[in-house]
Amino acid sequence: IRLGTDLLPSLPSRKATALLVFLAVESSRPHDRKLLASLLWPDVSEEKALASLRQSLLALRRALGDEQVPSRFLEAGIRTVRFNPSSPHRLDLDLLESPSPECRVLEDPETCSLCARHLATAAEGIRGPFLEGFDLPGCEEFEAWIEGVRERTRTLAIRTIERLVRFSEREGDLTEAIRLASRGLRIDPFDERGHRRLMRLLTASGDRRAAELQFEACRNILVRELGVPPEPETLALLREIREGRTRWESLSDQSSGCPETLPVTVLFFDGCPDIPADGGSPLPSAHGRLLERIPDFVSRRGGLCVSSHGGTWLAWFGLGQFREGAARRAART
Repeated sequence: IRLGTDLLPSLPSRKATALLVFLAVESSRPHDRKLLASLLWPDVSEEKALASLRQSLLALRRALGDEQVPSRFLEAGIRTVRFNPSSPHRLDLDLLESPSPECRVLEDPETCSLCARHLATAAEGIRGPFLEGFDLPGCEEFEAWIEGVRERTRTLAIRTIERLVRFSEREGDLTEAIRLASRGLRIDPFDERGHRRLMRLLTASGDRRAAELQFEACRNILVRELGVPPEPETLALLREIREGRTRWESLSDQSSGCPETLPVTVLFFDGCPDIPADGGSPLPSAHGRLLERIPDFVSRRGGLCVSSHGGTWLAWFGLGQFREGAARRAART
């Protein structure tokens, strides 16, 4: 954690650090003080937990210099606490989840140079699992939260690496594609599809021996750690490489193996109008025109709209052709 160009001053406890990390990652909404207290101090009374929370918040304010900056990092109310999302900060996790702010298309981040540079910055910030080696014994709910964010971060990191590999390949830069594919395997060494990707890239670069050694690395870690052999697709690829039958294809054109795991977002829209407090009837004409526009609105933003019972609608984003940020854009419009 850095404050400007310097490391954040030492905090009085690991729980103060945990509080800062939790608030920064979950900055989309304010958090109830009692819930925060029970999250980090579950083994003491509510009164003592709230007192510990107040002390930790005070320590964070001092460390962050909240009294000297116009836009405070922490917004602390009587009942809630929130990390100010408008404060001048950068969260590596946000880089993985958000598209490039300069990009106005957001339809294909694998061919957009702006998005590629944005994703490259995010990838360089990936140094291992989220909060690797950080734990709070006795705080089971916080530990469960860490595991959830850790898995989400791993998935986002692998997806980011895959996109950058495809972008580098389209640009004809196999050296960079190989470097990125290797980085992806350091994040998830059990990703067999990632091993096959690197084997293909090494073969395309003319280094078949390195591709064979990559297979050996893949087999060793699967057998040693999981007790399973490589998948038939991996064995078939090895035979092709050894027999010189491997035909280089664009990674984006490969149909073998499992498809990329992509998120599906579902937005719910309640099409039933509220009944006015005075008991009068809602405006049916305006309401009807709104409902008629929903399918076209969702479709133009890359989603699939399905009418449900009772005047409700479901908008699916991510089915068929995946478009990065489509659901986010629709929700904000």
